[in-house]
Amino acid sequence: QAGDYHCVTTLAQLDELVHQLQNAEWISIDTETTALKAMEADLVGISLAISAGQAWYLPVGHTGAGADKQLERQLVLEALRPILEDAGRPKVGQNLSIKRANMPLKMLTSHCNCFSCSTRN
Repeated sequence: QAGDYHCVTTLAQLDELVHQLQNAEWISIDTETTALKAMEADLVGISLAISAGQAWYLPVGHTGAGADKQLERQLVLEALRPILEDAGRPKVGQNLSIKRANMPLKMLTSHCNCFSCSTRN
């Protein structure tokens, strides 16, 4: 099944994503990291979806070829902060309770409580 998938690498794309997230009923979130253990992990990317077949990937810590095309991590995190910290906005994802326990705060935002929602498996 074809979908509407985007890799966010420009400010215009980030602005459009934020607009889409602000109007979404729910947000599915996943992160890609360099390690499974929180104290060893760095954030590589963030995946967000708002419906089946409509999703975005935000590379923020890739290295190697093409890494120069990604947005700065802090810029992305600050743009997403109000949405991720909104406890009234439903968020779903795989293993969110595990990720919350294992994810250092520096990986999303310094005060992010984006996983303070109920999780679904």
